[in-house]
Amino acid sequence: MLKNKIKEILDSGKEIKLEWECGGDEALLYIIVDDKPISNDYPPSDLQVFGELEIYLMNFLNLPDVGEFSLQGGGKIIEENSNIYLIYESMMSYYEDADEESDINSKPDEPEIDEEFSGKKELFT
Repeated sequence: MLKNKIKEILDSGKEIKLEWECGGDEALLYIIVDDKPISNDYPPSDLQVFGELEIYLMNFLNLPDVGEFSLQGGGKIIEENSNIYLIYESMMSYYEDADEESDINSKPDEPEIDEEFSGKKELFT
């Protein structure tokens, strides 16, 4: 059902974008349809679908929520050759390694693209 609803939204010409913020012991994912964040203005049935999509994507992307980590990212959901894909990119801005031997703390001058949390993946395989 979720795949069909997403396909229906895309087929209607609407654009689905995502944004996320992870770290500090939480992971937040925002769904944006046609540049409008999902809100209670949507019918309850749509809110249920977007809630299911949020949970699906959090698990699909395996977004980290550990406190020693900071990751921001976003992407969009597209349809290509009757398949649904997520094209996305994430930027890591802080990482703390609690390894006693190295005691590495890294805060780059500029956020760095995190290849592990960036790319193009087919949804609903």
